[in-house]
Order: sequence, then C-alpha cells, then structure tokens
Amino acid sequence: MVELNQTDGSIRCGNVTYYVPSSSEPLLHDDFIATRPAIVQLKYPVKGIPRNFIVPQSALDDLSAYRPKIIVEIIRRWGNIPKGELARIVLGANRGIDKFTAGAVEKIAESIDFDAVQIKNDLIAYTPLPAAKAPKDYPITFTRDE
Repeated sequence: MVELNQTDGSIRCGNVTYYVPSSSEPLLHDDFIATRPAIVQLKYPVKGIPRNFIVPQSALDDLSAYRPKIIVEIIRRWGNIPKGELARIVLGANRGIDKFTAGAVEKIAESIDFDAVQIKNDLIAYTPLPAAKAPKDYPITFTRDE
C-alpha cells in the first residue's frame, strides 16, 4: 500500500522518496507490492476528481490490461462524474481494438479522430524520473537518500 504525504506530495519507499502533485490520489492499493509508484493522468481535468492518479509502476508494463481496472476504481470512488465526462474517460481508456473481434461501434469509433474533436479524455502514463533529470512540472520524480 502506498502512503502519500498530502502536505508535500511525497511517497517514501525504503531509501527513495517519490514526489507527485499533492492533489494526486492513490489507486489500486492492492497492487502495490514491492513496486515503485507511477502516475496516470487524465489529459483534460474533470471537475470534482483528481487529474493525477498514483498507480504501481507494474501497471504501466501492461497498461491496456489495467485501464478497465483504473476506470472502474475512478467510477467507484468518484461516482458523481457527469455522464458526458464519464463517457469521455471511458473512450480515452479504450486502447488496442482487435480488428477481428471489434463490433461495428468499435470500428466506427476507431475511424474517428477523437483527439481532434476532443471527445475522449486519454489516460497518460508517467514513470518516475530522477528529480535532477526531469523536465519542469514532470508529475513524478524521485530522490535517493544517501
């Protein structure tokens, strides 16, 4: 389980301290077993819910498999998301459509450039970077205590 210090946005794991935006929320608590934290961020902010979610870095190894679990957890914890925003999040989480098993709706949806019309709200994944090497405003950095 990850412990987030809301005051400074720090997460302590052994001799490593990770820093995330203090408005981040940990998700998938049961999957944090000896793994580093990572950030999944909504591309567009949604009123009433955090934009940054802390997930185990192992979730990013197979993000397509974890996307539904992340979406379900967001819905469970912030169930008051307006239906239109929720639809955008669900569309943004849909990745890797299998052309052989996709239905008509999925095939049509794949042919539309949802990014151009801002219909979907993508989940963007970030792995931790050393604080000294991270670009400005990078959402997850770490330092090692010597």
